[in-house]
Amino acid sequence: MNIAHVCATYPPYQGGTGRVCQEQCRGLVARGHEVTVYTVTDRGSTVYELSVGEPFVVRYATILRFGNAALPLDQLWCKRHDLFHFHYPYYGGGDFAWVRALVGRIPYVVTYHQDVKLQGALNAIAKAHHATAGRFLLAGARTVMATTVDYAQHSKLRPLLWRSGVPRVIAIPHGVDMERFSPGPGQDAARAALGWNRTDRVVLFVGALDTAHYFKGVPVLLEALARLNGETVRGVIVGHGDLLPQLRERARHLGLAERVVFATDVDDQELPLYYRGSDVTVLPSLTQGEAFGVVLLESLACGTPVVASDIPGVRSVVRDTGGGMLVPAGDVEALAKRLGQLLSEESLRLEMRKRGLARVRECYTWSHVLDRLEMVYQDVLAGEYD
Repeated sequence: MNIAHVCATYPPYQGGTGRVCQEQCRGLVARGHEVTVYTVTDRGSTVYELSVGEPFVVRYATILRFGNAALPLDQLWCKRHDLFHFHYPYYGGGDFAWVRALVGRIPYVVTYHQDVKLQGALNAIAKAHHATAGRFLLAGARTVMATTVDYAQHSKLRPLLWRSGVPRVIAIPHGVDMERFSPGPGQDAARAALGWNRTDRVVLFVGALDTAHYFKGVPVLLEALARLNGETVRGVIVGHGDLLPQLRERARHLGLAERVVFATDVDDQELPLYYRGSDVTVLPSLTQGEAFGVVLLESLACGTPVVASDIPGVRSVVRDTGGGMLVPAGDVEALAKRLGQLLSEESLRLEMRKRGLARVRECYTWSHVLDRLEMVYQDVLAGEYD
């Protein structure tokens, strides 16, 4: 099959949507498919990238960009494909590629990554887009894929769940690369490689720290860390973005300057070491801008339990794997309590480690996900979703 993936972000940009797109495309290439990724670049001219084992990546120059929204006019002229796969939301560029699919009468599917929850006037713009172009894009898809049934039922996808008595939305989770993300040689070896103190209790956060990802809830995590007594409790924040200066200032204000490390230059090869070396990974997201939490799978695959917000989609991953605990979103006291419990009870951490690792291996490898994705593609091209 000749497949086009259209996505607002793509590595090296740090963000779950782009990383999921990359893993799907790499897996499809390995299975013999011809794959092209259409995304954008900050450079003044369009960039074309082709490497062995990778999809062909076209990074379009833009005439206007705001956050992850962009207007790459050249995207109207993307080449012919058997199928388009849209990673929603992608304001601007996704709309232009959608027009190309319509004009060429090319069938398309959509992965609905999350609702967009912005602040102020930007939220009004996002709502207007979803009610107009977004609505038509989603309605015209042969099928829409959500990461969990839970999220689909509680998101803006709910009105699309059924059409004429036929389910229009199917659940296909994200996956994890079990070769990269694995328990490895263990926590002590990871800490030695990272230069961490063996006796510290380490709480890890991994995620983008830019305005587009304000909902990640890092300030809540910092507040919770400040309430945990003991000089041996450390926080490690992996990520970078324009919110970094104010987060560092917040940590200093809370007296955490010596207890929290902001690791801003961690590459993909180092990331598994951070998971293995930590006692718990936290995803303290505040809104349904977070729909799944790939970091939860990565952490569990490395043998590290998790604590996450009890919000649609995210809670499904924690409950299904049994590898962590849930807390109400934004509840500093509850987060501090659960972290304190996990950090003090080694037997509980080991139990969650065992359950989570087994479940991820059973259901959340990219091989499982790609099997289902290929089946969807084949069914679409065979007319099953017409």
